[in-house]
Formats: sequence, structure tokens, C-alpha cells
Amino acid sequence: MIGLCVAALLFLILGILFSLGKGGFLIAGWNMMSPEERARYDERAVFRNMSALMFSCAGCMVLLLLGEVLNLEVLSWIGALLLVLCVIFFVVRVNTAGKK
Repeated sequence: MIGLCVAALLFLILGILFSLGKGGFLIAGWNMMSPEERARYDERAVFRNMSALMFSCAGCMVLLLLGEVLNLEVLSWIGALLLVLCVIFFVVRVNTAGKK
């Protein structure tokens, strides 16, 4: 349960960091791109999408946590399913919507 609290807090902090346009070095592959490759992406859109992903993951973690605290297995399953769907959705979205 403590692990879920820490993970939700971490995702919340990362969401705030990305919403401020900071922390690009934490995005996989972003710091490895050459300046020419980065120019093909709308940096603001990438950070906005990553921020939305982090906030969504934090919300799903809260659902998982509530499922454990309230002893509602259904709520935990919903949180886990939403977490997987959010990650898949945002991976596709960042790779398509972030391009100029």
C-alpha cells in the first residue's frame, strides 16, 4: 500500500514537472535525439502529452489504492485496466500527435 502511495505521488510530481515544460531528460529517447530530430516534434505537445499521461497514471494508482483500502477488488481491477489502457493510448498519441 505504501508503494502505491509513493508511485502515485511520483507520477503526480512528474506530471507537474512535465506540465511546466521541464524534465525532458526523463522522457525515454528525448535526450538521445539530435537537434534535427527534435525539430520534427512539437516539444510543447510532447510535454503536454507526457504530463497528461503522468496525471492519468496517478489517478489510476489512486483507484488501485482505494480498492485496497476499501477492500474492493473490482475497483483495483478497474484501476489496473485503466492504467494499462492509458499507457497504450498515450504511447500511440505521443508518437503521432507530437510530430509537426
